[in-house]
Amino acid sequence: GTLGIPQVECGGFDLSERRLIIGWSQGSVQVYNFSNGTLLHILITDSPSPVTCVRQVTYVRGKEVHINFMAALSDGSVAIWPNSLHEAECRAHRTMVVPDWLGGEDYAEVPVTCVGFGQCRWGVQDVLVTGRKDGAALIWDMQTSFLRKQDMAVQVAELGTPLVTMCFMNRLAHICLVSDAAAYIHFVDVEVGVKVGTLQGRRSNVQYLPTSAMTVDYTDSFLFAGDTQGMMQVWDISQGFDSTEQ
Repeated sequence: GTLGIPQVECGGFDLSERRLIIGWSQGSVQVYNFSNGTLLHILITDSPSPVTCVRQVTYVRGKEVHINFMAALSDGSVAIWPNSLHEAECRAHRTMVVPDWLGGEDYAEVPVTCVGFGQCRWGVQDVLVTGRKDGAALIWDMQTSFLRKQDMAVQVAELGTPLVTMCFMNRLAHICLVSDAAAYIHFVDVEVGVKVGTLQGRRSNVQYLPTSAMTVDYTDSFLFAGDTQGMMQVWDISQGFDSTEQ
């Protein structure tokens, strides 16, 4: 924060849209009652690093469906709290940390810039993807809280180009779409950890702009991508990926 004063870094709502979740620059998360502004909980991490992304997520671990609060931090870690909180101040009950063996301490602590959930088995969300400032994406198995495989770090964008936002396809829920700061959109198969395609926006006589928000329709036929100056592009991606494939 400026002059040591904590700053708001990010925010979002829980699944009911009744609670507002705020991530702070000193590594903590606050949960508010959105109707009356009452502070409900302070979620504490093991890191003083700024929170880069907060959300409430649903995923499957074992045979149970979990609804948790999640915060990604600029040191590369991801902290998780249960949905049912009984105390005003709650420490993370699970923290996912990039192992040093993946590339050393400097590689492990690269800031997370975006996150997304997809699926690799059983038709349920069980994979977390964290996009990073260095252009890499890490693929986590929510069953174990570890990387899905030892090599599940995909260099999605050119080295040093931050990833901006991501979303998953619906029927092909193992395909993750990731945009970067150089205005490219990449397709990553999270089941095998491989980039399988790339798009770049086309606007006549206008510099390419990064995609700041995107989504795919239910049939996986169209990609809707909005850039940082309010322009939206609609892509026909039905020819690139067959949503009827098994």
